[in-house]
Parts: sequence; structure tokens; C-alpha cells
Amino acid sequence: MVFDMSIDEFNSTRWGPRMFALYKGDRYPIAACDFEEALVALSGVTLGTDEPNWVRCENISLVDASTGC
Repeated sequence: MVFDMSIDEFNSTRWGPRMFALYKGDRYPIAACDFEEALVALSGVTLGTDEPNWVRCENISLVDASTGC
């Protein structure tokens, strides 16, 4: 199940390990969240760096870990 993330959904999501997000059509692991700014850190967005990319929650879709979709 994939859904567009709103700020309300961001605030009510139970964040944990092994979560993934779709961003610009690609699937990325979620490294961290900034709850004050509603940001999500995605690993592996920028090639050649280990630094996560911080994106607004409205720009991602959460991937259901049980189905991979």
C-alpha cells in the first residue's frame, strides 16, 4: 500500500526501523525524521555520499513494509 503523506499522516505515523519511502519514483530507506519540521531523511538519494537527503513529508509516499509497495 502506498499513500501520499500529509503532515497529519506524518504526525500520526509510528516510525520505526526498516521503513521505506518513494521519492521521485524511486524507493529509499528512511534514515531519520525531524518531527518539528516534518522532514524525512532518505539514504542513498545522492550518489557518492553517505549523507542522507532531507525532504518534506509531502514529497514522499510511505511504502508498506509488509507488501513492498
